[in-house]
Parts: sequence; C-alpha cells; structure tokens
Amino acid sequence: MEIKRRKRAEAYYLIGRFLHNAGEMDKAKEYYERALKEMEEFPEGWIDLGRWHAEQHNYREALRCFKKAIIGHDHHIAWLELGKVLEQLGRFEEALHAYKRCMAQSPSTLGLKEYLNLCIELGMAEEILNITRKHIYKEEMKEFVFRARGYAYELIGLWDEAEYMYRKCLEINPKNVEALVGMANTFHNRGKHVEALKWVLRALKETHEHWRAWFIKGKIHDAMGSYESAIECFDRAYELNKDNMEILLEKANTYYSMRKYVAGIKCCSKVLKKEILNEEAWYRKGLGFLWLRRYKEAWDCFNAALKINPNMEKARIEKEFCEKEMENMDS
Repeated sequence: MEIKRRKRAEAYYLIGRFLHNAGEMDKAKEYYERALKEMEEFPEGWIDLGRWHAEQHNYREALRCFKKAIIGHDHHIAWLELGKVLEQLGRFEEALHAYKRCMAQSPSTLGLKEYLNLCIELGMAEEILNITRKHIYKEEMKEFVFRARGYAYELIGLWDEAEYMYRKCLEINPKNVEALVGMANTFHNRGKHVEALKWVLRALKETHEHWRAWFIKGKIHDAMGSYESAIECFDRAYELNKDNMEILLEKANTYYSMRKYVAGIKCCSKVLKKEILNEEAWYRKGLGFLWLRRYKEAWDCFNAALKINPNMEKARIEKEFCEKEMENMDS
C-alpha cells in the first residue's frame, strides 16, 4: 500500500514538474498538491510547491513549504531555496544560516555561491576570506572563489592582494565582468586612473548593464576632473540600481567639485528620503550648505549626522566651524 502511494505521489509530482516547466502554473500547483495529498512526507514535492509559491511572490507559503521539506528530512535543496526566499525578504542573517545549512548537508558546493554573493552584498570581507580558503583548490569553483576573494581584499583596502586575485580569476575567464570592474577599482584607488579606465572599458564592452562598472567609471572620471562625464556615469549607474545610495552621494561630491552646490544638496536629500538615518548623507548635505555659507542649515545637517553617530569626528569639526561662523555674524 505504501509503495503504491509513493508511486502515485511521484507520478503526480512528475506531471507537476512537466507542467511547471511548460508554464502551466495553476495546473502544476494542482498536481504538486495531489502528490502531497498522497504522501505528505515527500520533500521534493514540498520543495517544488515552495518554488511555485516563490515565483508567485507568495513568500509566506513558500517558507512554509520549504520548512516542511526540512522537518524530518533536513533536505539541502530545501535549505537553499529557503535561503533565497529569506534573502528576498531582507532577512539576511536567517538567509546566511540557511545557506550554511545547505552547504553542510550538500555533498557538492551547492549553496556556496549564494552564501558568498550575500556576504559580498553585506560587505563581510573576513567571512568571505574564511569560507573560501577550503574551496580555492576546487577546480569548478576557482573562478568564482578568486573573484570573491578579490572583492574581499577590495573591502579591506588591500589593493595588491585584490589585483592578484582578480588576475587569477581572469586567467580562467578573461571576460569575467566582476573581476574586470574589480581591477578598475584597484587601479583607481592607487591613483592609476588611466589604467583603471582601460579596465572598466573592457568590462563595459562585455555588458552595458553593470551598475558598478558605470559607478567606478564615474569615480575615475571625477578623479580625472572630467566632471560632466562622471555625472553621466553616475546617472547610468543609478538607472541600473536605484537601491544604491552611494551612487547619489558620489554624484553629490562631483556636483560640489563643479561648484553646483544646490544640485549636490538635492542628491543628498534624495538619499535622505529613502534613508533618513544615513549619517553620510547628512554630512555631505551639510557640506553643500557650508559652501553656500548657509551656516544654520549646515549646522542642522552636521548635528543630525552626530545624533546618528556621535563619534563622527568630521561632522563634529564642521559643526564647531559653523558655530564659530554664526557667532562672528552675530557680533
């Protein structure tokens, strides 16, 4: 009896998979549910039903399905899919834990790329270096691991080490855009802007849809004094990634270099509409008002930055300068 139920469940499940791949979404869901009605202890069925819900953005149901596959089975693919949904929901610590559980249960490197990509997104340089040490000699992972380690060294500011890792990555795949952009940034941060520009143009030759390539290109143009070109690059980067506030803050700096202080202040205000607790946005907005000699408004901005981060020394210095200027104006 148990064997027959299992066979029926597998048959329904396979029909569901076929329909799912064919884009027959409602029918696919129906067959997944029929499979699970036949046999509830069927982790593959729960995983694919969870994927179905995730594709429909029904994340609560997706989480429930993946947890069903995990309970009693500790299924590594369920941990992977659970991590993806948690990441979508912004629950990053839980997502990292899920990816780690996937890696622990998987006989291969399943989950490693997802884990490292999230570490990269969160700027976890030390964790990237730690987790990649044991994978650096695995042939199928070398390109990705070299690229991840290069980025970790970028975050730490070890530019020679970053360049070495990116070069190792590019030996395997000369068209790896992340490594090409990383090379551009390492040269830019060492003041070798012409060389940096060559690398970023190589990256953009591969794709024009890479926000960080445009962002780094903008920073290079800014450093070279080509401010109009820098603004164009920052605008393109922001079109591709409207969640990245650093782009707007760099754009503000470029406007300040052009003495377009009002335009720079507007960039900072745009950041603060999305992230009211962004201390750097308050600080840079204050600089714009300071250059306009609008000391009270500048003081307000520097004070707001210090409320968020009382240890922000540069904001404290500028706030005190504003206080002295306002005293001089009153005397």
